[in-house]
Amino acid sequence: MKNLESKKNKKLGINFLLFIIFASQTLIPVGVTFSRTALNSAYFLYELLDAYFFISLLVNPILISSLAKKVIEIEEKNNMWQLQISLGEKVTDILLNKFKNLSSKLLLLQIIQWILLIVLSEKSKCFVFNVDVIIRLLLLFIAILFINLFLLALFMIIEMKTKKVYFTSFLSIIGALSGIICMLTSRLLSYINPFAWISCLMNISYIKEGDKFIKILNPLQYYIPIISLLFLVISIIYMKNMKKFLLEKE
Repeated sequence: MKNLESKKNKKLGINFLLFIIFASQTLIPVGVTFSRTALNSAYFLYELLDAYFFISLLVNPILISSLAKKVIEIEEKNNMWQLQISLGEKVTDILLNKFKNLSSKLLLLQIIQWILLIVLSEKSKCFVFNVDVIIRLLLLFIAILFINLFLLALFMIIEMKTKKVYFTSFLSIIGALSGIICMLTSRLLSYINPFAWISCLMNISYIKEGDKFIKILNPLQYYIPIISLLFLVISIIYMKNMKKFLLEKE
């Protein structure tokens, strides 16, 4: 089934969507922050990551929902769900295989992105790579991975539960906007709203001292990876034991 999922995905434009994710999350932040002023900053690596997180907050819900939509839609064409069920396949097994396939692609993409950001940060005159930095990077890497995988599982479940073709696309746009609003208004809401979790990973804050704004490094956020992992596990368990499906859209 895993090999079958890979063959199905070849004509879906999955790789093109992954390229858009890569370009939007890394090329834009690098272009924005890669300046002479930024290179002289003691927090250059964290500024790159914060730009990456901000763009991810905007685009991840929309792009990840598109990935989920594409892999579900292919089964709705030519009665593929019914055909596979008649061959003895379970819908939940098919879904989990789709989730595993996309998860591995997102993991590989994220590894490449973070290697690129770390390599670029070495150009800073103040670049330091010690134990504290490694711990922070690992925590942030795991946190955003869990968030993305939870969103993927969430959108796949919603795709299997709704009759409306564009419902997940609409929800993803509303989710992205709500994430921005929560980031700008309330830290508490940012912890509650899954679409705003990425904003809690921001590394740098600004405080005003006299006429200047001073950069300070935020404390590590241990809650977000724990919360996102918990919701990810719950969503996978739910997907594995899901009983009711809507296999056709209006």
